[in-house]
Amino acid sequence: MTVGEKEWVVNELIRREFFEREYGDLERNMKLLAGAVARMSECERSEVAGELMGRVKGIGGDRIARALAEKEEEWANEPYERLLFREEDKRHITSRGLMVRSKSELTIAELFYRYEIAFRYEAVLRLGERTFAPDFTIRRRDGKILYWEHLGMMTDEEYARRQFEKIRLYAHYGITLWNNLIFSFDDAEGNLDLRRVKAEIEARISM
Repeated sequence: MTVGEKEWVVNELIRREFFEREYGDLERNMKLLAGAVARMSECERSEVAGELMGRVKGIGGDRIARALAEKEEEWANEPYERLLFREEDKRHITSRGLMVRSKSELTIAELFYRYEIAFRYEAVLRLGERTFAPDFTIRRRDGKILYWEHLGMMTDEEYARRQFEKIRLYAHYGITLWNNLIFSFDDAEGNLDLRRVKAEIEARISM
């Protein structure tokens, strides 16, 4: 047997031993998972993930957190239908090359990057016969979808009227404040309060 053949045999033996051990861990973990599902009523995925982090053997909580983060990042980077409206207004570029319409949206997007929050910008959302494009569609690590609208011109009466109508329609389809809808605002001078944005992120998204 040549040196190369010996190395191949050793590698195969190591590989076989690895998969046998992994299979044993997987089998035990599946039993734990089945038990958790059997006890589970209607609840957030975050509750299940929290239980599994503490109970599943062979997988540390940090590994689960990394896996969830990678999954949400994949979701954010998948192709999706975007709003194609007044593209010339998208003049601000984030550090990752995303074109947005305002400096406030630019700031919010950069905060999402900092907090490692997966999001899509102006993704098309169809509700009944109406088509919307929330500024940011967010997928939390527990799988829950949230919508973030930044209202930058509320001193303009017509703009404000359209936004209130949108809020009413959102509520009709189950998209409501304190549940899955977040708003941020510019003040009368067009300034964004970063403290409020961070507070919303930390309380509602980065959990």
